[in-house]
Amino acid sequence: MMKNNSHPASKGEFKSKNLVAERKRRIRLKERIYALRVLVPKITKMSKATTLDDAVDYIKELQNQAMKLQDELLMLPYEAGDCEGSVASTEEEKPLLNCKEEVCVTLIDANELHIKITSKETTNGFFILIDLLSNLGFEIVDINWFVFKGVTTGMICVEGVDAAVKAEDLRKLLPETIKAIRMISVD
Repeated sequence: MMKNNSHPASKGEFKSKNLVAERKRRIRLKERIYALRVLVPKITKMSKATTLDDAVDYIKELQNQAMKLQDELLMLPYEAGDCEGSVASTEEEKPLLNCKEEVCVTLIDANELHIKITSKETTNGFFILIDLLSNLGFEIVDINWFVFKGVTTGMICVEGVDAAVKAEDLRKLLPETIKAIRMISVD
């Protein structure tokens, strides 16, 4: 009987795809652990498990700091001319703030506008405004949108041809659009 040496494992040619994939996975995991070590200021040991534990502790610490800062923010008095309202002492009685609604359209350069909108909260108003700006030929460059205690503040930076010409139209159109959105949201 003749000996068969054609088995791939005997020649050393056979490599499992799983071994290569596992090696790549371990390399990616190792790189991400190193990246995490860079972000977490206090690493007690250099092991992977300790790094993850320290990262969890650091995230919890950041969350506690964020809550403390939020509580401090709620305790700050409002400046004159700004939003009027009082901060409630308990969670159950937090009233909505009554802010002056405003729309500011500022020309940054010939083709770029900065739009700041302060209004009462609407659920779908954000998307309607973005559609409106897109339909007017503007490209959204940057958006910051937040809602706090029933007041929506949005800052949008847009680019478009002849933005200077369209700026005055937006100053007139946006307040009317916001009122229409609020009426739609109430219905």
